[in-house]
Amino acid sequence: MRSFFIGLVTVSAVGIAAYTVWVFTQAYSPEMEAIISSGGLILLAITTAALGFTVAIHKNAPVRLRRAWLLMGLAVLSSAIAEGIWLYYDVVLKINPYPSLADLFYLIFYPLMLYGVLNLPFAPPQKEREAILGLDMSIMMVLGGLFLWYFILAQIQKAGTGSLGDIIALAYPLADLFVLASLVSLIQRDLENVSRVVLMLLISSIVFTAIADVLFAIFQAYSFPFVMAPLNLLWMVSFWAMMFAAVWQITHLSADQGIERFSPFMRSALVYIAPILSMGLAFVAAVMLLKLSPRIYFTLIGSFALGTLVLIRQYFVLRDNRRLYGRMETLASTDSLTGLYNRHYFNESLQREIKRTQRYERGLVLLLMDLDNFKSYNDTYGHLKGDEILKDVAALLNSRIRTTDLLARFGGDEFVAILPETDTTQAQVLIQQLKSAVTTKFVRERLGISVGIAVLQPGMTAESLLSEADRNLYRAKPVRA
Repeated sequence: MRSFFIGLVTVSAVGIAAYTVWVFTQAYSPEMEAIISSGGLILLAITTAALGFTVAIHKNAPVRLRRAWLLMGLAVLSSAIAEGIWLYYDVVLKINPYPSLADLFYLIFYPLMLYGVLNLPFAPPQKEREAILGLDMSIMMVLGGLFLWYFILAQIQKAGTGSLGDIIALAYPLADLFVLASLVSLIQRDLENVSRVVLMLLISSIVFTAIADVLFAIFQAYSFPFVMAPLNLLWMVSFWAMMFAAVWQITHLSADQGIERFSPFMRSALVYIAPILSMGLAFVAAVMLLKLSPRIYFTLIGSFALGTLVLIRQYFVLRDNRRLYGRMETLASTDSLTGLYNRHYFNESLQREIKRTQRYERGLVLLLMDLDNFKSYNDTYGHLKGDEILKDVAALLNSRIRTTDLLARFGGDEFVAILPETDTTQAQVLIQQLKSAVTTKFVRERLGISVGIAVLQPGMTAESLLSEADRNLYRAKPVRA
C-alpha cells in the first residue's frame, strides 16, 4: 500500500512536468490548454480529496486529525466542482467563466480549508508564548494587508471600478492570507500526530495557491492581458503538495509520531523576514511613485541595507540568548545523576498530559516504580556503587519505553513514567517487560523492581492519579519474610 501511494505522488509529479514542457513548446494549443489544464486540476483535486478522506477514516488517526483531513478533503473537492463548472462554461457554453457560479465553489474552499487547518491536533502553547503567537500572526496579517493594498486595492480605488470581478479577485488572496496565517501559527506550537513535513507541504500548497491568486487579482485590477497556463501550473503544484501531505500523513499514521517540535529558527524567522519584505515594499513604492534624485535614491538603498543588517545582527544575538536559555532549561528539568527528567518537569508534564488526554478522550497510564532491595545493596557496597546502579537502571528503563512516553526520576530509587494513549492491558505488558529486564540484568545484585499502576479516570487530578499509583506500588512491594 505504501508503494501505491508513493507511486501516485510520483505519477502526478510526472504529469505536471509533462504539462509544463507542453506549455513551453510549439505543440502548445490555447484551445486544448483549457481542456487539459482543467482536466488535470480536476483529477488532482479528486485524488487529493480521496486521500484526505482516507486519513479521515484511518483507524490510527485521532479524532481531531480525522476531522481536519475530512474538512480539507471537502475543501479540495469543492475546488474540483468549481473547476468542472469553469470547464463547462469555457468549453461547452463558450462563455467567459469569470465571474460565475464556479467562483462560489472556489471560495467555499477557503473556509473549509481554514477550519480544517485549525482542527489539526496541536499541543496548547505555553502561556508566556500566547502573546508572541498573537504578535506573529499580526505581523503576518499586516504584511499581507500592505501587499494587497499596494498592488491591488490601491489600483482598484484609483481606477474607480470596484466591479464584482475585482471584488472576487481580491477575495482569493485575502482568503489565502487567513489560511496561510493559521498554518504559520502552527509552527509556533508543538504538533501532535502531524509531522513537520505534512505542515510544510500544506504551507507550500497554500503559498503556490496564493501566488497564483495574487497574480490573477493583479491582472484583473490592472486589466492586463494574460495567459492562464502559468497560473494553472501553480494551482497544479498546489494540489500536488497537498496530495503529498495526505500521502505522508497516511504512510506515517501507523508509526508513533508523538510530539513534533519546530526549530527556534522556524519559529522566529517570520519576525525577521516580514520587516525586510515590508522595507522592500516601501522602497519599491518610493522609487515608483516619487521622482528621486540620486542622493535620495542611494540613501534609501543604504537605509534598507542598514535596517537589514541590524535585523540580522539582532537574530544572532537572540540565537545566542536562546542557546543559553536552552542550557538553563535543560539543567532545570534534568536529574543530574541519571540524565532523566526530574520531578519538577514530571509534575508540569503530568498536568499537560492530563489536559491533553481529557481534551482528546484518550487513555493515560501512570507507572510509579521502586527498586527492590536497593537500600540493602547501597548499605553494603556504598553510595558510589548505588549511584552507578541508579544510572544503569535509568538507562535500562528508558530503553524499554516508547519515545512518546516520559520517564523521570521521582526521588531516591523511585522512577515514574507517563504513558499517553495507553490502556491497562498495554501497561501490564510493559510492566512485565520492565520487571523481567531489571531482574535479568541485576541478578547478581539481587535487585528487582516493583511497579504501581494508575489509570486516569474522569474527574481525576494529577494528585489523585499519583496517589493511586503510590497505593498500588505499596501493594506490589514484595512481602518481607
